[in-house]
Amino acid sequence: MNQCCFNILIVLYQKQAMDEKLSLSKNDIKALIDKRKPVSMVTLKRRIKELLDNTYISEGEKDCNRKRYYINDNGINYVNNIVNIKNKLDIKKNQA
Repeated sequence: MNQCCFNILIVLYQKQAMDEKLSLSKNDIKALIDKRKPVSMVTLKRRIKELLDNTYISEGEKDCNRKRYYINDNGINYVNNIVNIKNKLDIKKNQA
């Protein structure tokens, strides 16, 4: 998984978009990611499709014609695992 995919997961996780009703649109996700590192809409669409195919995110309720997305249990577990690994590495680094 690349950095853009991980940023999408983090944005959905931090905004607590964890069910169909709290889902975010591509434009919402792009606006939040652009605060960290700008990304094109084409890249964002490609990475969202990749996350959908790998079942880290799911489609939520449509807002007019716009699809919305939320992080599902697989995505939440993935983010939690990465955060736990990072914390363990930070602890080891501080002990050295």
